Amino acid sequence: MHFLNFFPLSVFLYFSSVTHAATFDITNQCTYPVWAAAFPGGGRRLDSGQTWNINVNPGTTMGRIWGRTNCNFDGNGRGTCQTGDCNGRLQCQGFGSVPNTLAEFALNQFNNLDFIDISLVDGFNIPMEFSPINGGCHKLQCSADINGQCPSELRAPGGCNNPCTVFMTKEYCCTNGPGSCGPTDYSRFFKQRCPDAYSYPQDDPTSTFTCPAGTNYKVVFCPEAEAQAYTTIDIQNNCPFTVWAAAVPGRGRRLEYGGTWKIEANTKNSRIWGRTNCNFNTLGKGQCQTGDCNGLLECQAYGTPPNTLADYAINQFNNTDFLGISLVDGFNIPMEFSPVSADECSVRITCTADIIGQCPNELRTPGGCNNPCTLFKTAKYCCTSGACENMSFIKSLFISLYIITSDHISIQANAIIDIQNNCPFTVWAAAIPGGGRQLKYGDTWKIEPDMTTSSTKKGRIWGRTNCNFDSLGHNQCQTGDCNGLLECQIFSSTPPNTLAEYALNQYNNNDFFDISLVEGFNIPMEFSPMSVDECSARIRCTADIIGQCPNELRTPGGCNNPCTLFKTNEYCCTSGNCGPTNYSRRLDSGQTWNLNVNPGTIQARIWGRTNCNFDGSGRGKCETGDCNGLLECQGYGSPPNTLAEFALNQPNNLDFVDISLVDGFNIPMEFSPINGGCRNLLCNAPINDQCPNELRAPGGCNNPCTVFKTNEFCCTNGPGSCSPTDFSRFFKQRCPDAYSYPQDDPTSLFTCPAGTNYKVVFCP
Repeated sequence: MHFLNFFPLSVFLYFSSVTHAATFDITNQCTYPVWAAAFPGGGRRLDSGQTWNINVNPGTTMGRIWGRTNCNFDGNGRGTCQTGDCNGRLQCQGFGSVPNTLAEFALNQFNNLDFIDISLVDGFNIPMEFSPINGGCHKLQCSADINGQCPSELRAPGGCNNPCTVFMTKEYCCTNGPGSCGPTDYSRFFKQRCPDAYSYPQDDPTSTFTCPAGTNYKVVFCPEAEAQAYTTIDIQNNCPFTVWAAAVPGRGRRLEYGGTWKIEANTKNSRIWGRTNCNFNTLGKGQCQTGDCNGLLECQAYGTPPNTLADYAINQFNNTDFLGISLVDGFNIPMEFSPVSADECSVRITCTADIIGQCPNELRTPGGCNNPCTLFKTAKYCCTSGACENMSFIKSLFISLYIITSDHISIQANAIIDIQNNCPFTVWAAAIPGGGRQLKYGDTWKIEPDMTTSSTKKGRIWGRTNCNFDSLGHNQCQTGDCNGLLECQIFSSTPPNTLAEYALNQYNNNDFFDISLVEGFNIPMEFSPMSVDECSARIRCTADIIGQCPNELRTPGGCNNPCTLFKTNEYCCTSGNCGPTNYSRRLDSGQTWNLNVNPGTIQARIWGRTNCNFDGSGRGKCETGDCNGLLECQGYGSPPNTLAEFALNQPNNLDFVDISLVDGFNIPMEFSPINGGCRNLLCNAPINDQCPNELRAPGGCNNPCTVFKTNEFCCTNGPGSCSPTDFSRFFKQRCPDAYSYPQDDPTSLFTCPAGTNYKVVFCP
């Protein structure tokens, strides 16, 4: 689900002051013919240099423009295209077949805004620009050589497929609703080359843009690349031997001593490295001793360790470039990585030590020195558990990361964290990094995390209780124990323990911090900044959790998190796909139930059940919304039930919220922010009374998917596989804000700033 996931047309058209159609100028600057297509609009052949003008009515949603290639139509406008074909018609009446680069738009929506994007969710076939004719808002462009660099598994005649088209899994297609998927290696391939474009269906925060309603637009096939969008990188070989340079993106080239190769970069998460002792044939096939990339001269993927890496990300947060030399994949060639223009940035990163000559025996390999992760594949060296130590041999020779801004190099002073015990009992404080210390009532311990390495910028602090350490600092604690040591050395601690977590000097020079109960609760805690001039956030967890702890979570000295106890995906989120497990309860008329939901929660829902009958143990049944016969729901409810759905603190610090009728309707509902500031959602029409006969159910009105179970109503064939039906229109006409079918995103998904508090009202 990807395109313009925000605002319903029907509510706001009546308040619009802009009523004239928008003009779209569609121009072909390619050296070959393009058969332009528009929905709405039809289609037309455009030879190189030709332009086609179309007018699109205000209020249009789900509009798109694309180009078709290698077409052959007869005099009746019937034929076929290699890419972007729309049912064999010159005049398109529906969407095109993949792969095709898309310009998508919804005109004159909420707050008199147009929403526009370039989408690669249907793949890529032609470079494209989508921009306002008169400026004033963002110019979108995707002009990278995606077809040339397309991963082999995504290649298609004439284009490059999106992975959803190829693999048809929820990982790539995001079919499980808002917040159900994230970036993948394939989506990053597209995003690195076209940062403004949708790279996967839920890439909204970085890919949807707005212009004032009434703006006119141009779509250009094969636009000229913008020089200012690229950074030039000169790659030079000063080694007395041949190096086969590699860059992703950028491919590869053989460089003799003194040879230079210039590449242009505008991407994220990119790398450059050198390969040694290579032997390629005239087709660019062969092998390298170090840094080999699948036997290709022109690299399409990263190289095989060991290889010294120059890593970079161009034009990131705060207009900053990030660059570094990395030995995470080992070492094969000495390297320097530095800015050519030193006026604004004089940092010079070098790694020229004799690492191969001094390489420990167990890390030696022909032509280089392996990183221990490559060799041993353990969490200690690969940091797969989120906790690992410095590799002293490599770190003594090289420090790897610098941050470059247009003005200066930012040298960050160490942060100071004061840990104070206000409890009337002794607490054995623990910190990673930091160690540990006994704190009696009123005692304070000051730690200073080292800001020079990424591993020490992230940490956690907790308190341990009922400890008994000997003079060597060995023994055990009742809660929060870290392997029987006073001086904790790893993140791992024995639950339950209240955690203060932090990551210092991250993106945009921000610190991130939180209190976490993911490992349970043992001591009340506050985590707040000491200097409140710039940051007044004060996080506290001081409730009587131990006193109120559910019986099944109780443990000596604390209250366990259910994951610790039950060890299931439902509570531990081991599959990356879980929701809140807060217990539900009966609400009589006028009653209110308050619950707290953690930031980062996804795929969450609230609903009402009707005509229920439960026994003293919470077992029974409900006529609508029943959840496996339990009062305390541990999974979703059975249809029909009106749903309030949410995903909290998602990309761009946004909450995603909606009311959904995809599981039918049983109770009128309001879902709105408590303090205003974003949209109130409401569905209070008499749907049960007006329900079509074939959808009627005891106590509610079913969604047609529940009844008919076909792709037409359930959208099981992936993005774009279904559209509104007469049944979905029945729901939409009565509740314009609500999801009426599974792919009703453009008019049904709304956002609020992360941290918003909400209310759900039954029968508003």
